[in-house]
Amino acid sequence: MLSSGAPPNLPSSSLATFEALCRRCIEAQGEMNDEEEELGDIPVRVRSPNPNPNPNPNPSPNPSPNPNPNQDEFLDEITSEIMSDPVRLPSGNLVDRATIARHLLSNETNPFTRQKLTADMLEDAPEVKQQIAEYRAKCRAEVTLS
Repeated sequence: MLSSGAPPNLPSSSLATFEALCRRCIEAQGEMNDEEEELGDIPVRVRSPNPNPNPNPNPSPNPSPNPNPNQDEFLDEITSEIMSDPVRLPSGNLVDRATIARHLLSNETNPFTRQKLTADMLEDAPEVKQQIAEYRAKCRAEVTLS
């Protein structure tokens, strides 16, 4: 019998530790949702739905371009998440430093070419990092205005 139906007999210190973990998880999920909202990946909670699905009464035959045309350029090529500290590999691929650092802990090869790769071969990409910061600021401003 796996359970008698009675509440578990956990010491109060274990319950307090578990509750603290639950709070941290909820906070982390909220932070992740906030970041996703800033970047336009999920619907923003503060925006009200548009009652008119086609606000333009005279739609053009050519659909408008993606409102976030640069977003794909900011995605880590391994995780497909927005990078926070982009680095360029010798192969030219852009990935987040944390992603490639995790990879290099178990495998010292370029994940795209399988050639030898070490941390000192990574090249900072400050121009991309600046563009990501500007993109995030623009997204935050758009969320604030709506």
